[in-house]
Parts: sequence; C-alpha cells; structure tokens
Amino acid sequence: MNSNLSGGWSTFWNGLAGSGGFGTLMTVLSIVAAVFIVFVIVKMIFAKFRGRNEGLGSLGWALLVAAIIVMPSVVIPLFLRIVDAIINMIGGIASGV
Repeated sequence: MNSNLSGGWSTFWNGLAGSGGFGTLMTVLSIVAAVFIVFVIVKMIFAKFRGRNEGLGSLGWALLVAAIIVMPSVVIPLFLRIVDAIINMIGGIASGV
C-alpha cells in the first residue's frame, strides 16, 4: 500500500499557484508571516532585557497567525506527509502479516 496524499495536494496547490498572481500573493504572505514572527521574537527579547516579562502569550498568538497564513503551502503538506508515513507504515505492517 502506497499512500500519496501530499502528492495530490502538491498537484492541486501548484495548479492554483500557477494561475495568475496567486502564487506571488502566497509568496508575499509567507514572507510577511516570517517577518512577523521575527518581529515578535525580537520584541520579546527586548522586553526581557528591559525587565518586563510579557510571557509567551504574544509569541503563541504570533505563531498561530503565521501558521494560518502559510497553512496551504507549508502546514498542510507537512501534515499530509506525516499522514502518508503513518498510512504507509500501517500498510507495510498489514501486508507483512
């Protein structure tokens, strides 16, 4: 048994990304998400140096927002690769029995 969910998603996503300016938009959004995360981390480090403890709440929210922004191009393929590995492992065990 050979599962390829991530391959199907890649085909679908590349088809969307190739149409018009959608791929460019997703690239820009990914860059914005990365800059946002760096900004929040730097802000948190400076707050620590100034003696203010803001906790990890702001970092958690920043990571959540960034993950939602890059979800179609990063998070979903990663999740599907993990699911593929689990399905293939179960299929390998089942075929060996």
